[in-house]
Amino acid sequence: RSAQPLDDVQRELELVLKQDPALSYHLLKLVNSAAFALSSPIHSFGQAINVLGRRQLQRWLQLLLYARQQEDGLAHPLLPLAAVRAAHMEALGKALGWDRDQQDMAFVAGVFSLLDVLLGMSMTEIVAALSLDLDVVMALLDRGGPLGELLSLVERHDRGALARAGIDADVYWQAQLQAYHWA
Repeated sequence: RSAQPLDDVQRELELVLKQDPALSYHLLKLVNSAAFALSSPIHSFGQAINVLGRRQLQRWLQLLLYARQQEDGLAHPLLPLAAVRAAHMEALGKALGWDRDQQDMAFVAGVFSLLDVLLGMSMTEIVAALSLDLDVVMALLDRGGPLGELLSLVERHDRGALARAGIDADVYWQAQLQAYHWA
């Protein structure tokens, strides 16, 4: 199967955004925020997708799953933790010399690591319903493989775990600071 042209993907994303007013609102609010410091406001979904880029848009959408309002009208409190965990894992992956795909998988494992609590389901049920990379599945189900070790480290760090992972304490804390800044 050939790769879908970028224009077709962008049109599909725009269609999804048009069907979800809350999602559209949050996207335009994000790209017009001070964080982007754009000289002129963004008004269309196409412009917003171009400003964010597909990779960042995908991450934003993953995090938005956590931000959906609960019955009490408040945003889910797991959003900040999921964002920090995901960004922290990505930054540590980069520090370990992982390639871009491995760093992306680290981000996904981090952001999805709280879905069981969020959805009130077992992680086994969740990963069965998703088409995730095997390394991400192993990390989420039993903290196995390099991603699982990194996830365990981010969840409960200690000096021994840092040493076993080959991560300097300063590198760990810098990555965490970067993650908090990103989130």
